[in-house]
Amino acid sequence: MTSMYSQHNLDVEKDKVRIIKTAAQLIKDDIKLVSTSHYPGTDELGSEESINFLPASLRVLLSDLITAKGAQIKMASIGQAIMQS
Repeated sequence: MTSMYSQHNLDVEKDKVRIIKTAAQLIKDDIKLVSTSHYPGTDELGSEESINFLPASLRVLLSDLITAKGAQIKMASIGQAIMQS
């Protein structure tokens, strides 16, 4: 019984890793499609334009992860860092 429970937990963890890796690849592919000829400047940070510059998949991820006060500015700056890396 214990080994069956352990195997189930191992399978769940493997599924989580697989899902996260798939999501990362999808976001990475979306980033490659974005024109990098213009990055929003620091004066635009947190504006609608700097948020809209991010691919939709990255915006969804960041909006689910970042829920604190000042989330727009954090989303924009972290999103820009991810885009540039």
